[in-house]
Amino acid sequence: MAEPKAASPFSFPEADRHSVILSDGRTLSYRTFRCSTSEDEQATAPNKQLQHHPVLYLHGFPGSGLEGGACAKQVHEAGGQLFGVDRPGFGYSDPYPSNINEQGADAQLDCVCDSIWELIGHLQWKSFSIIGVSGGGPYALAMLKSYLDRQNRGGAAAKLEAISIVAGIFAPAGCEDMMETNQKLYRAVNDRREWTLWAVFTAQSFLLKLLPASIALKMMPTSQLPPADKELMDDPVVANWFYNVGAEAMRQGSSAALTEAFILFRKEYGQLEESLKAYFADSPQQLPPVSIFQGSEDVNVPTSHSVHVHDQVLHKRSKLHTYDGLGHASLVGLKAEDYSRAAIPTTTNN
Repeated sequence: MAEPKAASPFSFPEADRHSVILSDGRTLSYRTFRCSTSEDEQATAPNKQLQHHPVLYLHGFPGSGLEGGACAKQVHEAGGQLFGVDRPGFGYSDPYPSNINEQGADAQLDCVCDSIWELIGHLQWKSFSIIGVSGGGPYALAMLKSYLDRQNRGGAAAKLEAISIVAGIFAPAGCEDMMETNQKLYRAVNDRREWTLWAVFTAQSFLLKLLPASIALKMMPTSQLPPADKELMDDPVVANWFYNVGAEAMRQGSSAALTEAFILFRKEYGQLEESLKAYFADSPQQLPPVSIFQGSEDVNVPTSHSVHVHDQVLHKRSKLHTYDGLGHASLVGLKAEDYSRAAIPTTTNN
């Protein structure tokens, strides 16, 4: 008789959905998470006086703010409160403005940052931190650039205290060490094969809408993943949570994923990379601390991407943490305490 499987060590907190209407009329949706045992704190209305340091969670690709459940409890234990933002067209946020594709990737990054600054103003934060995971990494860096730009123009609305970038993609570092599916995505973007990408993301969207989790999860391309990631995805609690995040991410269809692919997988990040290089080269101003976290066996976003950001973009003025044996999902799932603590001002330098 087969032994029963051990109970999963993972659990994910309940999430509450909120939204704000932006100045251009679009809706920006975000999640808060029920991490406290206190009934007062469980009723986390977004306009309630915060008892913890606010931390923005910028999700992966494709993803949604619901993904923040991976580290919400660890952020709470470190003294923070997590806010998982749905980027345009993902989850419950409205798509980008209709003319944004004509303006290019830098304009799209700026659009996301401007929306987040409106959210910060709406919530009346005086300071905040950021956790950017995987595809959320470039948006975390874009928020860093936006913050420094605003400081130079007379001051940002709130102080950016710290940033944690967790297995953040940085496509100018190349695709050589990516798994085959991501290499194909990278090449399709840079060859401008829009129809190929549309077909891929449309199929993904339909599968998540039509198939139950038990079948959809079996169709995931796990054969290319390192052992640590496979082991994590074998946990049914983690696998079902992953499915739910993906289903929410693609609930509006494939257009948001198509738009973001051309932002995240392009060979050059242009203004974003050059501006950050200039800020971190010899800037006399105090810069928010940036911590970068990377699994040595990651084939979704390889180590070369984190090294490129640390060495070339931030001129080694960040802290680079590499974990032997971990891949992409395993880093996010198993090292949440580390990257959460790095994002909280009182624990950043502990």
